[in-house]
Amino acid sequence: MTNDQQEDAPTVIEWSEPPVIVRGQRRSKYQGIIDALMDQPGKWALVMEHANPASAKVFSNHGCEITTRADGANRVNVWAMYPDDADDDGNVTDAEVDEAEADEDEPEVEVTSRPAARKRPVKRQAARG
Repeated sequence: MTNDQQEDAPTVIEWSEPPVIVRGQRRSKYQGIIDALMDQPGKWALVMEHANPASAKVFSNHGCEITTRADGANRVNVWAMYPDDADDDGNVTDAEVDEAEADEDEPEVEVTSRPAARKRPVKRQAARG
């Protein structure tokens, strides 16, 4: 570090936690669609056409199930559905919790695999003559 860089460095550091991010402060531009999906749980709706595939994530981030179908040129059509087994807050129901806890009692089966053995190429020697 040069002397100039040392002079530009801050001499006081304030130690503090960053502020908490409060969800819901900023309304998504898709909130109207999400609200409509929540009003019709269990029904699929075409919510985006010719969209960037990554943009569909906004719906899954709000508790919706999504599916996409390619429509060419790296674009997709997006269908979304708010599950009918979730409450209005996007949380799972008590029945789902009970089902998940029951699944925890079942023993897990570990699946392992190993790569197939690689065959080495046979080196052929030219016939000497």
